[in-house]
Amino acid sequence: WSPSWRRGEWRFHSTMTTRKPTIKDVAREAGVSHATVSLVFSGKKEISAATKTKVENAARKLRYVPNLGARNLRRGESRVIGFVVNDLSNPVYGKMVQVAETVALKRGYQVIISDHQWDPEAEYAAVSRMLSFQAKGLLWCGTEQSHSSLELLGSAGAPSVIALDSWPKDYRGACFGYDAGETGRLGARHLVENGCRHPVLLVGNERLQNISSFVDLKTGFVDELR
Repeated sequence: WSPSWRRGEWRFHSTMTTRKPTIKDVAREAGVSHATVSLVFSGKKEISAATKTKVENAARKLRYVPNLGARNLRRGESRVIGFVVNDLSNPVYGKMVQVAETVALKRGYQVIISDHQWDPEAEYAAVSRMLSFQAKGLLWCGTEQSHSSLELLGSAGAPSVIALDSWPKDYRGACFGYDAGETGRLGARHLVENGCRHPVLLVGNERLQNISSFVDLKTGFVDELR
């Protein structure tokens, strides 16, 4: 597409054919079979790096984008991983998403991200959406303010779940987090060792006071000061 200026507005005119490129067009351009192109876009490891690069270059030249939705329907499976986060504006969650996408893409998966901003209703809607996409797996940062999402994840057909950072106390699945209590203790110890006699701990807002990570952080902080 190339821009042109007319009557004070941006206009665009296509420099390409309007016919949508197909997998056969990519195969012809790359000099391989269309089955090989299909294997490349499905992330199969048996394809050589040289062939993969040739196919990707051909697809880029033709502006070809594989129809993952149609492929998933044919196979009856999804190459989607859902990621439900608490607050995407928080750099910690942003980094988590970045790493998850990097790892997933290398293995032929797509990551769908949903930010619920610690709202239990938004969290439930996000989890429902992931189930509707038939996500193969779900990385889940829970609000801990409602059991609705947990009950939904326990229903038939729900994907494999790994809880990250926070989760309800009665969650019994796989999880990955940090020792918030030890974090609080280390923080308090550092302040005392550096001569602080009036330490202050800033935690979440009133709505988030009962989140396990904040509770454990405060407990460790106060215990160390005592």
